[in-house]
Amino acid sequence: MGHSDWKPARRSVACSFCCTCCCCPLVALLFAAVALPSTFDGSGQPGDVLRRELQADIITALETNDWSAVDAGFGKKNAALIIGDSTGVRWEREHGWMSLDGEYALASQTKFITALTIYRLMAKSNGRLTPQSRVAKFIHPWPKEPGSAAANVTLAQLLAFTTGFDKDSASKITCARAAEDSEVTWVNCIDEIAEIPIEHTPGHTYLYGP
Repeated sequence: MGHSDWKPARRSVACSFCCTCCCCPLVALLFAAVALPSTFDGSGQPGDVLRRELQADIITALETNDWSAVDAGFGKKNAALIIGDSTGVRWEREHGWMSLDGEYALASQTKFITALTIYRLMAKSNGRLTPQSRVAKFIHPWPKEPGSAAANVTLAQLLAFTTGFDKDSASKITCARAAEDSEVTWVNCIDEIAEIPIEHTPGHTYLYGP
């Protein structure tokens, strides 16, 4: 980030405004589409509550360098938040048990990184990769039976969480909850996810996570 205080550990803080690249974006997207815990309760959009509450003030502050509204909005929340851009850290705050130098699972914060990476790949693919590309073309164990719902699932549907998975079936995935198990690999997870039946018409049923 071009800033001496932008420590590697800080890049793992749960809500940071920085982007990076995924080495396996299609695989990461498939994993995120069914395997990450949900914060969606029907009352708003999925995602980090603090970020959504402060988002408008953060955008304004990045333009004006006046962080008073962000300071007030952050208040005494139990959170750690770093905001930066190409010049380095612009604002940071911690409170409660969370620390700016702590390392935390990024969880659903990885979704926007994966989506951004995929769209960058699309831009450089000369039309070979588009939102309408079928997942079965790129993920080897993905079902390919002609006419099946799974064979027709597109990247756009994965990005929109409308693959067609049923909550009950998706919740049985075990690899998503075994992050500390050294025996679990991306290959294990993809094989397991590929066996989940597509019980709803792709593009019509929204499922953020089990």
